[in-house]
Amino acid sequence: MKHCYYVLLCFALAGLAAAQTAPSAKSTSPLEGTMISREISLIEARIKNDSLILERSFANDFTMVGVDGKLVEGEEALDEARDSDVEGLSPYNFKILAINDNTVIVSYELIVKTPPAEDQGPPPRYQHVSSVWTRQTGEWKLKFQQITPTHWGDW
Repeated sequence: MKHCYYVLLCFALAGLAAAQTAPSAKSTSPLEGTMISREISLIEARIKNDSLILERSFANDFTMVGVDGKLVEGEEALDEARDSDVEGLSPYNFKILAINDNTVIVSYELIVKTPPAEDQGPPPRYQHVSSVWTRQTGEWKLKFQQITPTHWGDW
């Protein structure tokens, strides 16, 4: 009888262990991979102040809501991206939502490393970024982006 309980206990523990194993990571679709690569190339361009990549990536009618809530458009938005004094940007937790074949929303979390400005200190370190990409003449262009602080006390 003890042997039966021991066997049942072993089966129960084996089932519990199998249930607790982590599910395999979700594979990335080609579209998701493309959009994440586009965002990462923009992040790298901002860190390196590579205005050529920025100019090629933005749509002509690009609009942005910055971390300060200010709406900037077109050339002014591009100037803000070019004039970045960012030391490091670490994106994570990407989510991709395809609206249709030519429009995709990319959202992710971002850790920002920026030197403090004399008048107000560094911007919020933790931010949420939402980007709208559209395919124009066969190329993905950044049409809209909103950056939202996720921790209010670290301004």
